[in-house]
Amino acid sequence: MPNAHASHADEPKGGLLALAEKLAHMAHALAEALPNVVDEEVRSSLAKSLEGMRGVHTELRSMDLLFDPEHARQVVRHAEGLRRLALATGELVADLSLANQQAGQKLAEHVQELENIAKLPAAGGIASRLRSTVAQARKMAADICGTLKEITLKATRATEGISALEDELRSTREKAFLDALTRVHSRSSLDQLLDAAIQRGEASGAWCFLLAGIDHAAQVIEAHGHVVGDALLFRVARTMEEALPREADRSFLARFSAMEFAAILFRTDPARACVLAEGLRNGLAAARWQRRDRPDGGVVQVTMSLSVVRYHRGDTAAGLVQRAEQALRAAQEAGGNRVVTA
Repeated sequence: MPNAHASHADEPKGGLLALAEKLAHMAHALAEALPNVVDEEVRSSLAKSLEGMRGVHTELRSMDLLFDPEHARQVVRHAEGLRRLALATGELVADLSLANQQAGQKLAEHVQELENIAKLPAAGGIASRLRSTVAQARKMAADICGTLKEITLKATRATEGISALEDELRSTREKAFLDALTRVHSRSSLDQLLDAAIQRGEASGAWCFLLAGIDHAAQVIEAHGHVVGDALLFRVARTMEEALPREADRSFLARFSAMEFAAILFRTDPARACVLAEGLRNGLAAARWQRRDRPDGGVVQVTMSLSVVRYHRGDTAAGLVQRAEQALRAAQEAGGNRVVTA
């Protein structure tokens, strides 16, 4: 079964380009509204927001759109930029709403003053002209308020659209970092973090790399089929998540290959790592899963072998993984359902 990095290679292309086009449409709507803004300060703020939207749009379109670690980091940066843009646009909406209220109040006050003057006995012959001016002022007030309301509505819609885009970017980022089937981290994200752990390894204290594989995987698939095999992998992933430390800075679980999982155990010495591995092995060996399509006897039971490798100064990521793979193969060839160290 291909890993998550390969399975998502084609998916984001249409997704991110679609996001870029949505952002372009919102920028176009704000650009149309911009000339109607009378207040110079508000117009300047809107123009800056528009530049930001266009910048994000350009960056999204320029991405290669294949999710290796560097592209995943680009998605993170774009999501953060979009979040800031959403906040800025939200502030603009609030400013426009306030400006709308203030302009309406001021115009209403001026119109009332004109009406009061027109009613004075001393107004004489200018009363009719004042009444005409009042009517024109009322119309102008209505037009300005209508324009401000329209601009505020467009800005509000733009904010809502940006929030939706932010959600889509978050989803796209999640697909880059998570294995679609098991919902644990993908192999590409594991490789990225393992490289980082190696680079800072000398200063981070004892830590271990754990590799776990389902024993006799080919026979399991042959006996139960790929659909049940996929469901089994999902259950195994949940079992491992529950057994490993929950804190994000203590463990990192990922799907390593078709029927294998890997974990980086930070601030964990080999003795503690072996205790965790034994807990995983025992928990899985004791688990029984009932097949829904065979309620009268379709019970699935598997075992798992695990290798625990401690990081040593001078280790490379490739060397660490190779030691773990060799130890795991030896454990499975010896009958499986065991924990070995290397």
